[in-house]
Amino acid sequence: VGAPIIIADGLKGLEGVKVKVNGLVLKEIYLPPVLAEADALISLAHVKGHPRTGLGGAIKNIAVGCVNKTTKALIHLKSPPYVKEDKCNGCGLCVKFCPKDAISIVNGKARIDHENCLLGCGCWSICPEGAISVFRERHRTQVEFGLAVADAAYGVVKHFTPSKVGFINLAYDITPHCDCFTYSDIPMVPDLGVLASKDPVAIDKASIDLIRDSPGIPGSAAEELKIMNIGVDKLDQINLWEPLNFARKDGEPVPYVVLEAASKLGLGSLQYDLIRV
Repeated sequence: VGAPIIIADGLKGLEGVKVKVNGLVLKEIYLPPVLAEADALISLAHVKGHPRTGLGGAIKNIAVGCVNKTTKALIHLKSPPYVKEDKCNGCGLCVKFCPKDAISIVNGKARIDHENCLLGCGCWSICPEGAISVFRERHRTQVEFGLAVADAAYGVVKHFTPSKVGFINLAYDITPHCDCFTYSDIPMVPDLGVLASKDPVAIDKASIDLIRDSPGIPGSAAEELKIMNIGVDKLDQINLWEPLNFARKDGEPVPYVVLEAASKLGLGSLQYDLIRV
């Protein structure tokens, strides 16, 4: 789009301005300072499937994309990391790693100060003994995650004047998985076009409906899951697809939980008029 890239939450992704939400799961979020000072917000989202929310669209884009690293962790996790003392050898590598000095060695074992912990910096990934609980051990259920996504999106939008927020969904190359994956795949359905709205709930509902009312593409996840027909929901069972099975333990994808929660919070409406131009 020709716009400059600005790392809005600081070099380490930890800077944030607190916004009270009092949502269904989250009570507060942290907006990146640059975003908090912005006059307006336009979301440009690639429409795709997602193993947890079912749809990656406008709501998910601002919920996870417009908050700092700490809030990203709060959305995904039900609890802070904890130390498995039977595995910890007290090497201190995690102590040196923690950017908030939230880990110390007590009686030869690592101890995490949850008041200072940033939740999602990755101390577990550098522990040679696997003594710190990993991300998946602390995941929220799919429903809780969906509610947290709605809460975060609401917190982002409420910071702005309603007339200063807009959403564009690019319904092209609609893959079964989100763009953070290290690979791509055959799109599930044909390209649908570009959607625009002032309402993030309506634009995501329209995106889901358009995907449902499109034929699946042969050779894609839609064929593997036997959801090729027009009128068959193609997103609420997406993590039955083998590459996304890792998310299955937390429940089925929750596209409608996200939409209904966002609507309940006042983020937008499930009703829409689709005007083709």
